[in-house]
Amino acid sequence: MSEAAAPAPPLPEPPPRPALPERSSGWRRLAGGDPCPFADLRSVWWRINLGILPSSPSSSLDDLRRVTADSRRRYANLRRRLLVDPHILKDEKGSQNVLMDNPLSQNPESTWSRFFRNAELEKMVDQDLTRLYPEHGSYFQASGCQGILRRVLLLWCLRHPEFGYKQVRKLYEDHFTDKFDDLSLSENDLYHFDVRRSTDTDATDANPQGSAMKMNNLGEVDPDIKRIMLLTDAYGAEGELGIVLSEKFMEHDAYIMFDALLSGGNGSVAIADFFSHSPSDGSSNGLPPVIEASTALYNLLGIVDPSLLTHLVKLGPQVF
Repeated sequence: MSEAAAPAPPLPEPPPRPALPERSSGWRRLAGGDPCPFADLRSVWWRINLGILPSSPSSSLDDLRRVTADSRRRYANLRRRLLVDPHILKDEKGSQNVLMDNPLSQNPESTWSRFFRNAELEKMVDQDLTRLYPEHGSYFQASGCQGILRRVLLLWCLRHPEFGYKQVRKLYEDHFTDKFDDLSLSENDLYHFDVRRSTDTDATDANPQGSAMKMNNLGEVDPDIKRIMLLTDAYGAEGELGIVLSEKFMEHDAYIMFDALLSGGNGSVAIADFFSHSPSDGSSNGLPPVIEASTALYNLLGIVDPSLLTHLVKLGPQVF
């Protein structure tokens, strides 16, 4: 009788999987190593990383509300100053200087001259926006979304004429896709914002009895839900204008984040510098850093995969 085959040796135990950090314990941390209590709130986390909102753990909710309200005021004032409409100004103020402010005026500083320059730039922006993610026609092609994107891009270009539109038009797509994901937009392209009315909102106008009841009940709510409720509550510093998570001020917040992403501000990112012709950037041939980086990548690709380089050169400029 043949002997039974020896049993196969047992398989080794798989290595233990590293334990994932608890989300509620601050799984994302600030620059100083302190846990961020807003790590799950993408909009707030973006604004903290870009230096818009204070990153100090000692910052109170009122601090966040005041900074939020101030940034929205700046955007509203910038928009009121740069997006001129002679028709509205005429209705509000009357024709005070017809020789200068008329459609045939040759003065480059006249209201009509600025209006026509803005219109030309707006046409260029619209050419790209009409092709933005056509597969999401019910969303990205909605007039409300298109209007917000148009104003944000137009204002940034008017605010930074040294860059213009052609050099930054490919930079906004991922940012705004991330920002507008799963949000509904009105089909109405018209937008009206009265900063004086918003800044006059007084927290004392709220029902003190109802607010006290709300605050008492918050003690029984899950900490994450409580945080969201506090960030979306109009009761507090700056009133409605200080609501940190507010769909009403999505355009304001999007512009502030876009500007911080491109210009740097108080954050550590300044994408616009990548397209600057400044001689102080250390360039040896006067080309923008983005062209130098692209050339270096193509040279490296020619060494690693010449056939792929040949294919890409044959395709011409593309968004890879």
